[in-house]
Amino acid sequence: KSCPGHRPVQMVFLDSLTPYSLGALLCMWEHRTAALAAMQNINPFDQWGVELGKQLAKNILNDIENSTIGNHDSSTMQLLQYFKG
Repeated sequence: KSCPGHRPVQMVFLDSLTPYSLGALLCMWEHRTAALAAMQNINPFDQWGVELGKQLAKNILNDIENSTIGNHDSSTMQLLQYFKG
């Protein structure tokens, strides 16, 4: 299990989070996941990458909540710096 980084990612920044925008984001994510899984003939909810993604997301959340940014690949570092602006 590894995540070397430098892979395509989809980032969405919103001015505000409303029930409508949250619903639209969830719908977009679910549709994208299901469509890609159907094309690749995989179960998108039973993959090692899901567990690894959860671990990586916890590290990123800690960096968002704290004043320092830990060690990440360059694209994640740029997004964190932009977000914390």
